[in-house]
Amino acid sequence: MRTSARPTPSPVAGPQGHSTFTDNDGRFEMDGLPAGRYPIFAQKPGFSSDQGSLHNAPITVDVGVSTDNVVVELMPQSAISGRVLDANEQPIEQVQLRLIYLDMRDGHRRLEPRGYAQTDDDGRYRFANLMAGTYYLAAGPAEDRSRILVADEKPKSSYPLVFYPGVPDRASAAPIQLAAGQQMQADFAMTLQPNYRLSGTVSRYSPSSGASVVFFDTSGDDLSIPVKVDTATGHFTADSVTAGSYVVK
Repeated sequence: MRTSARPTPSPVAGPQGHSTFTDNDGRFEMDGLPAGRYPIFAQKPGFSSDQGSLHNAPITVDVGVSTDNVVVELMPQSAISGRVLDANEQPIEQVQLRLIYLDMRDGHRRLEPRGYAQTDDDGRYRFANLMAGTYYLAAGPAEDRSRILVADEKPKSSYPLVFYPGVPDRASAAPIQLAAGQQMQADFAMTLQPNYRLSGTVSRYSPSSGASVVFFDTSGDDLSIPVKVDTATGHFTADSVTAGSYVVK
């Protein structure tokens, strides 16, 4: 494990840092530091720490004639992986997955995106280097790639957005409680649904300002449904909408 210390910036002191490696017992020592207050950071591949992140202050130590021992804690990083299969248990490739972190801050729930992944030709995906915590995981939407479409032909079916463990929205999804160092397996089973066309016109549309049309589910999550907007008239068309309830903005 590598540890480093940087003096707190001041009109005189610059951002020069000091670093060292721990021994086999995890102990470290830094000599020759000028007196002052230092934030201490530690890093090691495969481990994570909240120190210095947006919501957690780093450990600080006052260096002087008598300085107490400093304990820096690292947690093993976790991972979520799995496969996305169809109703016949065949792998679905090029399905996008999104990971959402549930952060509790000042008594309020905040949802933060924590990355995207895509299935390979065996339907597998993986999110690595994760901190312990609560996550929501969603797969899709995705096109039906089992048929070869002729020019200008619209797909007749697609895979709708699915939240783990296989529900249509985040409100009914099961949160994934990830412990430090845990390797979580989260598989999805997706079923093709008939596509419908939804069209309309943006009211009070101005060609000079333009507009975009976005589909959300009832939990407020963007569904990434392709929408074509006529820039001259504000008329929009979505050809890959499966049955369900939507919020269109």
